[in-house]
Amino acid sequence: MRRLLPLALFALVSAGAQTRIPVVAAPVARAAAGELRAHLARLYPDCSFPLATAAPRRGRAILLTTRRQAAPESFTIAATGERATITGDGARGLLYGVCALLEKLGFGFHLSYETAPPPRRGEPRFEEWEMADAPLFPDRLVFNWHNFLSSGSAWEFEDWQRWIDGAARMRYNAVMVHAYGNNPMFQFSHHGQTKEVGYLATTAKGRDWGTQHVNDVRRLIGGELFRGPVFGASVALAGESQRSVAATRLMQQVFAYARGRSLGVTFALDVDTESANPQNILRTLPAGALIASGKFVLANPDTPEGYAYYKAQTRQLLATYPQIGRLAVWFRNNRTPWRDVAPEQFPPAWRDEFRKALAANPALAGDKEAHGMFAMSRVVVAFQRALKELKRTDVELSYGSWRLHWLAASDAFMPHGVKVIPLDWETIFETDKAQAIFRGIVNRPAIPIVWAHHDDRTYIGRPYTPYKDFAKLLASSRSASGFGIIHWTTRPLDLYFKSLAGQVWKASANESLETACRRMAADDAGGRYLLEWITGAPMFGRETSNRFIDVPLKDAPAVIAAARKRLELLKTVQSGDPEWLAYYRDFEEFVIEFFSSHAAWERAQDLYQQGDIARARQALAGAKPEEAIRRYVRMSSHGRISRGEVALVVSLNLRWRPYFVSLRQALGMEPVRVKFQPTQHEPLAQGAGSNTFYIDPAGHFWGALGEKETGIPAMAFDSTDELCRSGLRIDKPVTLRIRPILGDRLAPGPYRVALRTAYGKVEAARTAEVTNGALDLAVRPEGAAGLCAVTLESARN
Repeated sequence: MRRLLPLALFALVSAGAQTRIPVVAAPVARAAAGELRAHLARLYPDCSFPLATAAPRRGRAILLTTRRQAAPESFTIAATGERATITGDGARGLLYGVCALLEKLGFGFHLSYETAPPPRRGEPRFEEWEMADAPLFPDRLVFNWHNFLSSGSAWEFEDWQRWIDGAARMRYNAVMVHAYGNNPMFQFSHHGQTKEVGYLATTAKGRDWGTQHVNDVRRLIGGELFRGPVFGASVALAGESQRSVAATRLMQQVFAYARGRSLGVTFALDVDTESANPQNILRTLPAGALIASGKFVLANPDTPEGYAYYKAQTRQLLATYPQIGRLAVWFRNNRTPWRDVAPEQFPPAWRDEFRKALAANPALAGDKEAHGMFAMSRVVVAFQRALKELKRTDVELSYGSWRLHWLAASDAFMPHGVKVIPLDWETIFETDKAQAIFRGIVNRPAIPIVWAHHDDRTYIGRPYTPYKDFAKLLASSRSASGFGIIHWTTRPLDLYFKSLAGQVWKASANESLETACRRMAADDAGGRYLLEWITGAPMFGRETSNRFIDVPLKDAPAVIAAARKRLELLKTVQSGDPEWLAYYRDFEEFVIEFFSSHAAWERAQDLYQQGDIARARQALAGAKPEEAIRRYVRMSSHGRISRGEVALVVSLNLRWRPYFVSLRQALGMEPVRVKFQPTQHEPLAQGAGSNTFYIDPAGHFWGALGEKETGIPAMAFDSTDELCRSGLRIDKPVTLRIRPILGDRLAPGPYRVALRTAYGKVEAARTAEVTNGALDLAVRPEGAAGLCAVTLESARN
């Protein structure tokens, strides 16, 4: 096993270097030259590799040249005497040639890390460098999806740089990002109105897709990983008025860096959701330029005023991000304002066109997607026209959505030649059904997006098993011009990206998974382990809701047994980087501890529902979620911990562990703790998370409730008692429903009640009998009072 190294360039010149071997490169080749010089300096400490603009008359030299070649992005490496010449088709082909050479010399490039061979004494042997290669498909994308804390939404610029560097070194040629309508990275104005945006989620603000809030992440298990009380991208911590400006500046840096690394930039722009159709702007358009859709109005792109709306978006998007090389008009495949427009709601001209289009495409008769795709085609035409009028024909237009069932209708109605980017939500690309759908695309190329992992129940653990004979699979689809990979986290998805990347180059076409595992591990035993891991380790967890596990875990005993078997296989690995081996050992231990604890929780839930409280308590006592999270922290801390792994520490703490706490409270194993405080919610959030937690200095979980949850104003108080720095202002009798932090039914019986106030006095029962699963606590203030917290403890303990 080669040694793991952080994704950073090495020192350019080794101390005491003696032999000078200049790297001759024109300005267009500087990125490739920098990559080559940095890595060769690490590999050959007896040499230095200074940058030169002209070849020396005599002596050794490395020449980097670009020349138009028959195969786009191809390269050749030739050695003649004391000269090595790397020739690429443009700057991109040259960079790929350099990276392929470095891998031949023993470096390993991956999405989240890289490896390096031991240093070599003496000078490079140019005759060993000769090689040539070319990609089999022109489109090879890496696609990080903005939404979760564990995605690019929480990345810093350095994380984006590492991602871009890893993609370029693995010879992907474009990066892709998607912006929901509420994403603050893009905000535009029209007719004197500005589109409202939401938040890049943090643990204090923003609620997209199950984001939970907590007062201080440093009090979580793994809190040592955090520098401050709030986790999220630093730009997301900007003030309210600056959140769009800060997010935009970050992404401007990201896209500029990607272009500097010879990568294309694809931007997927939501057009059909509520937040993507700002009503404050649209209602400034005349009635004749609008289409009604339920409570919404939409801009008719075939009217002058409606078209001007889409052109304004296009102009401002490209002015904000001039690096965009492909604009993907993005829509959802379920109910949205645009998809809900029925044919009878079409403008009169559309109705006639739609009838004629259906007559010309009889196979679409009865296709439920037909009318929606026809309407979306008018929007795509508007963007196409805008690009032409703005003289940005250098920007390629495309469109995309989830699943595959809409492809036939879109192929019939969308402008011919415009690429389609289908996101294979069901992960069925290799099936006969999916291949038949792709073969039916005749009017355009397609870039199918495959999944490294899935946000719905296969999020954590190993990645999906890479496709076998992937290049053949793409070719058999007939329409595919390449592929993209969607993902959120990076480690441990590296093997998936590496395998698919290698399979679509001529020299390694359809390379077997066994070969990819052996190369990644750098020894036979490690390769056997990786093959067992990538084909048999579990994938689990959901990142799109309040619950990390929202369905029963299947076959926990079998999963645990298989993990133990893989641990035994790891013991046979005699060589390798200690951090690599430790990472996978702790991975398997985490699987064992997670599945053991969750299985115990499921048994306890079942017993409690059956009314067997004593046995439920006994079962739950065997669950150790805190230890499983500690193991995940330990696992992730081997090598460079990724931003996604840090975020998953948050997710496990706030979207898995609280369900154990809530059931413990329900069973009387620990007190019910309720903290009253202001809570933040986001009207524009999609799949909004709803829970807020307070963790006290001792590490106890409190359910945090504010005005939205109680109907009573919540505010900050001036108090030296941390627990009482916020609460509810009560000036009349109220009834508060007190129950475990995630709503589990309280076991019947007597309970002791304790209240904390910041000021004033309140009257409430100090003991209570619970019979209906919750306590309806009557609170009577004497004048006005600030109620901060309530605890409820079983009197049977």
